[in-house]
Amino acid sequence: MSDIAIHQLPAANPLTGGEILPVDDGTATLRTTVAAIRQGLAATGHGHAVSDVAGLQTALDAKAPLSTPAFTGAVTVPAGSAAAPAVSPAGDGDTGLFFPAANTAALATAGIERLRIAPDGTLQLRPGGSSYLGIVPATPHLAGNVSSIGLVVADGGGASGVFVHNTHNGTYSSQEVRIATAQGGTSFATERARVGADGTLTFGGAPGTESLRVLPAAGSNRAVTVAGSSGGDPVIATTAGRLSFGAIPMLPSYTVATLPSAAARGLIYVSDGAGGKRLAVSDGTNWRWPDGAIAS
Repeated sequence: MSDIAIHQLPAANPLTGGEILPVDDGTATLRTTVAAIRQGLAATGHGHAVSDVAGLQTALDAKAPLSTPAFTGAVTVPAGSAAAPAVSPAGDGDTGLFFPAANTAALATAGIERLRIAPDGTLQLRPGGSSYLGIVPATPHLAGNVSSIGLVVADGGGASGVFVHNTHNGTYSSQEVRIATAQGGTSFATERARVGADGTLTFGGAPGTESLRVLPAAGSNRAVTVAGSSGGDPVIATTAGRLSFGAIPMLPSYTVATLPSAAARGLIYVSDGAGGKRLAVSDGTNWRWPDGAIAS
């Protein structure tokens, strides 16, 4: 086939198809339209296979269909951020999954981080805010290991919450529950209450520094009760039997000159009673010695 030359092509303008151009095959010149030339050049089909095109199969393998793609290997995405998660639903680009640090995953909604899973398995709800709920897993049978559900308050500076501690190694470790709080302006939390592995309750501080300790009694059917009051006197009693003191009770101490009002019945110690008398009882009107004489 001889060479064909097309002359008088318009310069720098797109062809609309209606332009008439001279076509010269070396023996004759024919004038025809651009549209006719296009139609003559249009392929009606081809017999090429994918393998006939170098690199095409590899390029196709790197692609996935837009609808319901299926992956047979690992999928890698960028780390993303709370404002622009790495994986998000269509039309909601600030909600989804992202990776704020190595071995860490997080979820965001409306461009704000709401949940984070740390490398050690700690689960934090609302991390980075003024407070968050954290759940820390514990390895079984490891002494001192801590599992916790804690409310952390940023301006308190410490981790306040409920913490479950393993207390020793063994096939069956013992656990205890501790409650800690942090006061504003401090950089640490302080234990305020504990339920020991044996059921002992301590309040006000860790064992050894507590203000109140309640000891369990196996098979107990009598309990100490403490009742407050909205105007009268609070009551300490038992559900049955008497109230036994395991130590000597100490009465409030006064001098004869500083005796309190006798309107409320009670028992006091008087440090300078006449004749060496010390124990005084109120009858509702006066303080009296055990022999009935008015304290003086």
